[in-house]
Amino acid sequence: AGKSTLASALLKEGYPFITDDLIVIKQNTNGQYCIISGPAQLKLWRDAALHLDHDIEHAQAVNLKTDKYVIPVTHYSDMSMIPIAAFYELNTASQATTFTCERLADTLSLRTLINNAYRYFMLKPLGKLQFFMNDCCQLAQKIAVNKIIRRPDLSELPQIIKRIELDQGET
Repeated sequence: AGKSTLASALLKEGYPFITDDLIVIKQNTNGQYCIISGPAQLKLWRDAALHLDHDIEHAQAVNLKTDKYVIPVTHYSDMSMIPIAAFYELNTASQATTFTCERLADTLSLRTLINNAYRYFMLKPLGKLQFFMNDCCQLAQKIAVNKIIRRPDLSELPQIIKRIELDQGET
């Protein structure tokens, strides 16, 4: 619900790119949870790419069936492991009149982290479910977990970025 679009908007504000589509989380030697940098590319729908002034004439289509493009990124993080400061779940709601950002408490923050795991159902057969649950519990206790609800259009991107900056003490 706008993750790549928000990443692109953050890039336009001067923030370095970390990853798109999927994040890998690992603990560093100090036990801090970190994101592993991913490929230096964004995948954006046509409307988002145009809204954010990306050149789609020279961009590669993700596939022939969609109007989504691979946008190369030149300003990316030079850190291989980036400490996680907060988690923001992005949601759209057509009835929303303005975006909202709610900091989630205890059980709801844990459930949000679990629900946003990629292919969660595969962990049990692999014998990784207990490790995953332990990591989610620890992460939920160490970082702020937030839920953003926004309108489907892209007009509120600047306000969402300002909210994240305020949360992180950037302004």
